[in-house]
Amino acid sequence: MACGAVNDSGDKPTPIDAALSPDDAALPIDDAAPGPDADLSGNATVHTKAAVAGQVLNAAIADVDVISNLPNGNVLATGKTDAAGSATIKVYPGGAVTALYHHSGTNTGADLFTFVGVAPGDTLEFGQKVIPFTGTNTNLGSQTYTWPASPNAGVTNYRVQTSCTSTSVAAPGTSSLALAEFAACNRNPMRILYTTTTSNPTTLVNCGVRTTAFGSGDTVALGAWSNAVAGSGNLTGLPASVTSSSVSLSAVVGGTIELMLLGGGSAGGAPTGGAFTGNFPWCPNLGERTVARVNLARPGFGSIVVMDSLPATAASVTVASPMLPPWVEFTALASAYRRSVAWVLANEGASAHDAVYLALGYLQRVNNISSFGEWHIMMPPNTQSIDLPKLPTALDAFAPQVDDFGLQVFSLVAIEVPTISNYDGLRALGIGFAICPDCAIRANEVPRVITSGFVF
Repeated sequence: MACGAVNDSGDKPTPIDAALSPDDAALPIDDAAPGPDADLSGNATVHTKAAVAGQVLNAAIADVDVISNLPNGNVLATGKTDAAGSATIKVYPGGAVTALYHHSGTNTGADLFTFVGVAPGDTLEFGQKVIPFTGTNTNLGSQTYTWPASPNAGVTNYRVQTSCTSTSVAAPGTSSLALAEFAACNRNPMRILYTTTTSNPTTLVNCGVRTTAFGSGDTVALGAWSNAVAGSGNLTGLPASVTSSSVSLSAVVGGTIELMLLGGGSAGGAPTGGAFTGNFPWCPNLGERTVARVNLARPGFGSIVVMDSLPATAASVTVASPMLPPWVEFTALASAYRRSVAWVLANEGASAHDAVYLALGYLQRVNNISSFGEWHIMMPPNTQSIDLPKLPTALDAFAPQVDDFGLQVFSLVAIEVPTISNYDGLRALGIGFAICPDCAIRANEVPRVITSGFVF
């Protein structure tokens, strides 16, 4: 289908016309660049998928406002996506493209999503990998879960986990329990994880899994227990500034949810000579895949997190002399008055990152009604400040205003994907990747993501 408008030829998108305001500055000219008559602009393709509450994950969303800005922040072009959630829009090298999603229902607010550092020929995908849930979480009923007695006489607790909930009961008396299931978190087929632990300290001993469709009132029985295995995390070549580290494993169920195992799967401590080894019990083959996380901490800075997508059989993770992104100082200066944000990236030796992601929250006042909006921004590596792109007059109420109660920084993260070479490659994965790198790991879209920064 044609993008932006119906195209009778059917062979290419129809561009959105430029919509320059009279006070917009001319295209920036570089002395070494082509002459003043040269036009470096060109078209980019935009796809708008579900991004705000009330929309269906991965669905194409029509009638989304799209704004293209020059590198100096002024508006270059505007338009809306068509019924297929697509459009073409004129862009200038190094400029920005923003998709403005109006909230559904009677809410008059909007959430904004921006790519900075775009180029003609780009395909820009907007949307989120997890849609905010604000509806009624319908109770689907409950299932009863049963299990045999553990072969380990020292077991003190039995535990059952689903994608929605978990409960433990004392051993040895009880051999069943019922758990409610809810629409927002249910995944079918369900993976039900059964584990046993001993106490003082709580230590994982046995495990089991059942895969079945949910049926309210059904009984799901575990046939036999397996023993936990020896798991480990091995870290070497860490920066000297790291004062504490931790490693953890979790089981992915339903492709989108991670379940931690009580009493196992994690260890932490201070590195010695840039190295740390942690041992723990673990149960492989409980989920479709295993997510491994290494968390590195340094006072005054956001954490560096190495996330790996591993096979379900994995019981250990190794991170050896990783090329890490810069540390992100645990402060950021945000001004609604100036519509700007600044922060500090601190390199420690050799470092690498593909992009910087920033999430902002603020009040919007439209038609004298206050709503809370968010602005998600994906930027090139090494970016340490931004002046928010200007919006056309008709949409300016959705930008931070001088009299707002403040501009809040929700997230500030430097992102490194070792299998992607640069910002162009990461930008091509869509803004949803930057918003939720964890989602990409759970879905096995990339084998490793390293993030540095903070998320509130």
